[in-house]
Amino acid sequence: MMNPLPLVARLLSEGCKVLKDTKGKVYELSHGIERIGKEVITHTRKSIEDATPEEIMAAKEKEWNNLCKLGCFTISQQHIDPKRLLRYTWVKTIKDSGEVKARLCICGNRQKEEDTYWETSSPTPRSTTTRIVYAKGASKAWKINGIDVKQAYINAPIGGNKNNKEDTVIAMRIPNEMQSRYPNGSIAIINQALYGAKQSGRQWWLFLSSILDIIGYTRSDKDPCLYMKLVNDDVVNILECYVDDIQYVGPREGFKTFCEDISKYVEITIQEPCRKWNGLEIYQDNGDIIISQVEAIRLLVEKHASDLDKYIPKWRTKKCDHPELRDHDAFDPRKISVDSDINLTKKYQSLVGALNYLAVSTRFDISNVVSRAARLMHSPSTENYIGALNILRYLSQHDDLKLVYSKGKCIQNDDKDLPVFAFVDASFASEPFCANSDNTRGMRSTTGIVICAGGGPIYWNSTLQKVVANSSGHAEIVAAHSCLMELMFIKDIMKELKMDLNLIPLFTDSTNSISFIRKNSVNSTGVRHLDVKLSQLYQEFCKNTFYPVKIHTDHNPADLLTKPFMKNYQTMNEHIERISGVNKDFETWIYDILVDGFKESQPGMETVITLDDLVEKCKLKMTPQEQPQDSHVATMSA
Repeated sequence: MMNPLPLVARLLSEGCKVLKDTKGKVYELSHGIERIGKEVITHTRKSIEDATPEEIMAAKEKEWNNLCKLGCFTISQQHIDPKRLLRYTWVKTIKDSGEVKARLCICGNRQKEEDTYWETSSPTPRSTTTRIVYAKGASKAWKINGIDVKQAYINAPIGGNKNNKEDTVIAMRIPNEMQSRYPNGSIAIINQALYGAKQSGRQWWLFLSSILDIIGYTRSDKDPCLYMKLVNDDVVNILECYVDDIQYVGPREGFKTFCEDISKYVEITIQEPCRKWNGLEIYQDNGDIIISQVEAIRLLVEKHASDLDKYIPKWRTKKCDHPELRDHDAFDPRKISVDSDINLTKKYQSLVGALNYLAVSTRFDISNVVSRAARLMHSPSTENYIGALNILRYLSQHDDLKLVYSKGKCIQNDDKDLPVFAFVDASFASEPFCANSDNTRGMRSTTGIVICAGGGPIYWNSTLQKVVANSSGHAEIVAAHSCLMELMFIKDIMKELKMDLNLIPLFTDSTNSISFIRKNSVNSTGVRHLDVKLSQLYQEFCKNTFYPVKIHTDHNPADLLTKPFMKNYQTMNEHIERISGVNKDFETWIYDILVDGFKESQPGMETVITLDDLVEKCKLKMTPQEQPQDSHVATMSA
């Protein structure tokens, strides 16, 4: 169902005062908010221009009074160079309830470094970390709840100077609307981190970290937005912080204690259960954690509906099974626009940026085509824009894709086990030759990586390799090394979360790269940077970080992220179901490809490992009838 707001506006314009839902219940159409089923009908005032001057002034006074009450300002007659006084601006909006809200913000664009701000870096959580937390939460049947910190930034001090001394005064002019309350020449010395100031994000993160440390949480060394509660050297619950939105993953009784502890320092709004966090829609069903972005996709489709009607007239009715156009390459770098229209460029950048957010968060099925579209941001043509709209058309018809993390999937009896499976592929010289390019003539290969845990994806990537590979084996080795770098980060996060570090099978369809990794080929490649990557791959192979396994190209899910267009829709759909975790036969499929790949892989030169040992080291759960009938062997360093 699409957003009902346009329907309500039309009904009001036609003189309707009530709306009847499918069950016969009558709702008044007013500037309030009502729920009909799962949809929300919001206020009909879409713009701040609809608000009266009296409403805006009342909102400004409410905001100023609240800031003064919280100690954000000290009114002073102190003389400060007018050039050092920070400017302000009012940001006004209409809330869902129809109420006018005004927020006083600092004009951070006029701040000068080492005068009114010093450090500005403020971290946000990695999407890989978020999905690892979901996989662990599903394995332990934990609940996902959330809290929202009200006016988060102003809880933190604005900060003195680089050495944290208090001798630096940061001040602003008193807003014109409030000057009549104070003597002439008064200024407002800023005590707290106001919105808009360059350092406010960092100051809030430091303040939040100090609070969580006091109430007993340990911050991750690898992801500064991940916090864990440790009891007897075991993680009992996990927090992930995105600015003022804190996601709690753990037992329900622990959430109540956490809320009581943090509410001593900041005012919070509780979300139990957490249905939405950082743009992700979250559902839990019998221990499974399900992630999607249906709402974000539908809002994006609604925003670009007029252009879809203009450029793709039958987008609502004509079936679209692939995000890429069938008849031609819409993102060929050889066909970029020399003199692109500025309005078209802005629309293209906005659309591709939103699509990239979806591709990074949940929609791995559009990663390859969005990656190619993003390379034309600087000068898009109308053809490029139609190609981007076709991606949106595909999403509109397939907006219900879900990432599913299941309790017990591929997990043995110990709930600390969380088997990880990696798939890697490379498309050799997939970038077309482009003689007119300033920086490169093209012909680079594409890397596709998928890493799964808990039955669902925790990482995926489709990217162009930085160097030109001189053979398909070269491209596969570069791709395998990129996958290894992410696996090492994943293992570090899992170690911090007190999860057992198992052997990770790395599935690749390149026999050549497997041979090099296992050191079957003792000769140098003759390429220095490639030998460095091979050396690191071999060292981590010897440390039992991963084990390379052969997989057929048609069975490799990473193949989905290397091809601009998959002609076989059935194979594409199978890859999507297996990556997303929707496929119920994931365990059987993993075991089958592990056995088949073990048989096909070339033996190495060190000590012997049997198939039974490999399955055991990977912590892969098997039923008795799935036990191997014979003992195949391969070599691996002890």
